[in-house]
Amino acid sequence: DHHHDHHHDHHHDHHRDHHHPPEKPDGNKLYMGESDTYGGVPCWYKDSIFYLIYCLGTPGHGGGGFFGDCPDVNDQTSGNANRFLRLRHWYDYLVDLGINAVYFTPIFDSGTHGYDTYDYFRIDRRLGDMNDFKTVLAELHERNIRVVLDGVFNHTGRGHFAFSDILSRGREWRQSPYKDWYF
Repeated sequence: DHHHDHHHDHHHDHHRDHHHPPEKPDGNKLYMGESDTYGGVPCWYKDSIFYLIYCLGTPGHGGGGFFGDCPDVNDQTSGNANRFLRLRHWYDYLVDLGINAVYFTPIFDSGTHGYDTYDYFRIDRRLGDMNDFKTVLAELHERNIRVVLDGVFNHTGRGHFAFSDILSRGREWRQSPYKDWYF
């Protein structure tokens, strides 16, 4: 009986403070276990002070993004811009403000503002690469700042491989193995 097991587990863990995630053996307090949620939302979220960073720009407002010089359009040919690493200049400011969570709007490879994703497994070249992101992530975690990524998984940009496949088939779009992703 699932309900009974859950009830039993609750009594078994009555000594735990469910407002703070358990520590992993290595002392990492950023771990979130299944029992550390409140209605499906991590308990740490309720007490977090977030700083929103819109890396790729504000749609319809000239772009520039958080860094001020982020191109409006991803040309898909430029090299890694390493803009993510500029966040290092803001770490002390975030800590001084009492920030303990950063919310990044989409950072994945996209055509313009990030909400038109091309590839969910690549960091947008206008921001840097995966190594840049992992570096910033680790450094924020060292300061006990959590990171939340905005992922738009219910739609893609025109440059996404699946949508491109549908477009390339013209009137035969129904032959695309990805047609059900969009229709």
